[in-house]
Amino acid sequence: MSELTPELVAQMQPVCEENAEEIAAALTRGIDAEVTVTLGEQDTYDRESPPEGFAGPGLLMMMQFGDVAMAAALPETSGLTRGWMHEPDITGEGMLNTLAQELSMLVVPETMMAGKFGASWVDDLSKSLVDGEVDDEATLYPLVLTEAGGTPVHLSMIWPCSQPEKLLPKPKPKAPAPEPKKEEATAPPPPPKRPGSMEELPPYARHLLKISVPVSVQLVTKKMSVQELLELAPGAMISFEKACDDALELTVRDNVIARGTTVKVGERFGLEIEEMTMPVEHFWTVRKSG
Repeated sequence: MSELTPELVAQMQPVCEENAEEIAAALTRGIDAEVTVTLGEQDTYDRESPPEGFAGPGLLMMMQFGDVAMAAALPETSGLTRGWMHEPDITGEGMLNTLAQELSMLVVPETMMAGKFGASWVDDLSKSLVDGEVDDEATLYPLVLTEAGGTPVHLSMIWPCSQPEKLLPKPKPKAPAPEPKKEEATAPPPPPKRPGSMEELPPYARHLLKISVPVSVQLVTKKMSVQELLELAPGAMISFEKACDDALELTVRDNVIARGTTVKVGERFGLEIEEMTMPVEHFWTVRKSG
């Protein structure tokens, strides 16, 4: 069953209140709008009579959870959109998609994780929501954005949309970049600056570091037949092929991340890590959502 139900609002309210400053900071980075964020009142989205400004252009963000999506709509009439959003360059696309990713982690409980996200300028917000098959009387939960001295406007969170891939327009094909001349030497880019502390990480990175994962140490394993198991009794000895001084494996879920030897830490058992094991890497071609 989808997590995007009307009852989700009750879980979102305390999350949005706690993350209000981080949501405002994400909007500052994503659309260059310094705003304060407060919560509006839950409502329903009427496809036949959409909110003011939805019959025109605006910024639409998509956050997909499972097979359905939540949309975040900011009409052009809000005064918070920018001209460069109409045809953003690669930097602008990155800013908007990052904003959608950050919102997907700041407005819902930590137990929910968006599988896909994206953002794009659309010519008609209400039509895009119809294309994305927003449910009749879908839930509408507004975040109230207020610039200094300005009029409050709504960033409307709307769900569920059963066709997430149709919410955003397909990206326009771009002309291939010209090949650089052979005589032109390209200087290598400077290495990225490593953050010196947790506070220097972006909010979404700090959010990810709070996720708990199961960690275990595997001592030894052995396969036995059912007949052998039935023959076990108190005092029976089971031999293993692994030597006592062999390294033990430290796993996160089913992935080995380190190896080490047993040590005694006070009156408890411990593992002294001697070797880190890089996980198997998988690569996917990155494409714009939509």
